[in-house]
Amino acid sequence: MISVQNLCGGYASTKNVLHDINLDIQEGEFVALLGPNGSGKSTLLKMLSGVLQPTSGSVHLAGKDVNQYRPKERAALVAMLEQDPPFQPTLTVEEIVQLGRYPHQGGWFAGLSGRKQTEIDMVDKAMQWANVSQYKHHLMHHLSGGEKQRVWLAKAFAQQPRILLLDEPTNHMDMYHTLDMLNVLKRWQKEENITIVAILHHLNIAALYADSVALLQDGRLQDVGDVCILRDESKISEVYDVRVHTTFHPLQPKPQMFLSPEVQGMLPESTTTFTLQDQLSIMQTDTACHIRTSVPFRTYSVALHGSGLQWATDYCNFYVPKTSKLYPRHDAKHAIEEWMKELQIPSHQAIGMWTEKHPCHTVVLHQADGKVQVSVVVSTGENHAEGGSFSSFKKSETLHTGKINIMVFIDGYFNDADFAQAMISIAEAKEKARFDLQMTRSNGPNFNEETSADNMVVACTQRAAMAPSEGCEWLLRKTVGEAVYEAVTRAIQKTTSNIVN
Repeated sequence: MISVQNLCGGYASTKNVLHDINLDIQEGEFVALLGPNGSGKSTLLKMLSGVLQPTSGSVHLAGKDVNQYRPKERAALVAMLEQDPPFQPTLTVEEIVQLGRYPHQGGWFAGLSGRKQTEIDMVDKAMQWANVSQYKHHLMHHLSGGEKQRVWLAKAFAQQPRILLLDEPTNHMDMYHTLDMLNVLKRWQKEENITIVAILHHLNIAALYADSVALLQDGRLQDVGDVCILRDESKISEVYDVRVHTTFHPLQPKPQMFLSPEVQGMLPESTTTFTLQDQLSIMQTDTACHIRTSVPFRTYSVALHGSGLQWATDYCNFYVPKTSKLYPRHDAKHAIEEWMKELQIPSHQAIGMWTEKHPCHTVVLHQADGKVQVSVVVSTGENHAEGGSFSSFKKSETLHTGKINIMVFIDGYFNDADFAQAMISIAEAKEKARFDLQMTRSNGPNFNEETSADNMVVACTQRAAMAPSEGCEWLLRKTVGEAVYEAVTRAIQKTTSNIVN
């Protein structure tokens, strides 16, 4: 639909803004033009529309050079929504939208006094699409910036183009109206098979709505392709001169970016004055084990409350037997939130887990190996041989473990892969400890409603100075694995010693 070959040009014959641009856009595709201010995005858009002539190279629309179209013929093919276009302040919204029908009429205002019903219907439909019907009799200059943008979009709809060029279409819009406009554009693209080229400054929005992106820097095309190229942190950082971190949207296979400010984190970067143990406040009662960190730690957990990746300051393991009136009969997550509220723990920055088994012992272990500092908190519940009881337990019987909840605090800087690897190391160390102690699960290989999975939590300081250097990840995994193995072993030994005795 759009073919750009070796395009160069700008606003003065002696200086080019664009340099050797080559770009092919398919019919029905939504392409986002991205790049910092002054990278040439608006210049490229004007050349695509034929408003600005290149010094060399060519632009073809629907197989024909853009300059070979007569003005009215080109207007029927291409609609362009510029930033803050000029308008006559005495015109109403409906009259502005009617101007979009110009390419399909015999003259500028042909038939406005006695328009055909099809023309009236098209204008009404365009205003409905852009959600501006309620303003049809309002003067244009009475509208807000975001409302004006939607009116210009309605005018473009009324034009019925095959190609739509948009220069920052969500300018002046809040979050709701930004998504609303892009949702409308996406529906129009799909239903009418229209080709859209839009300049967007919000990379996360571009990733969600565009099919492809074209990344410009200093008038040169740095990359073109699927939106997943935005996962390239080094390229985005180079083009925009900012530090970014990328991940994927939780509901769509689309990349999303996080910016990193230049200000330092809440913890000191120096390794000589920092002790992880001093950042943890551990409180244990008959009903809970509560760890509070001095500042939020980046956390990955498989706990009931606060699962997944987040930042947290409070880590809670509640002990609630079935006989308790607080036992969660239906909604365990809500129950945990209520328990946190009772202890005045902010649930939005907390990790919560629980077990119905008696909290026989909690083991806290602090370990350091060189620069690596790890603190492990392990809670185990009492259990026994199937069909037996604590009072009738015999040493000859097979020992069974109840739930084992593990929290690991690390002075380190982890990415997503590091968190996953840490979880694997924790699980392996836990099972090795159980195997070496010849322990079995309370219900053998079968799991029922009374046998919940163990909870595991990894929390990191995210101090940049502690980012694992190449080749040293093994030391961190080794330290974590050894600390978890030792803590789980001690917790199980104390639990079984309590049962036997």
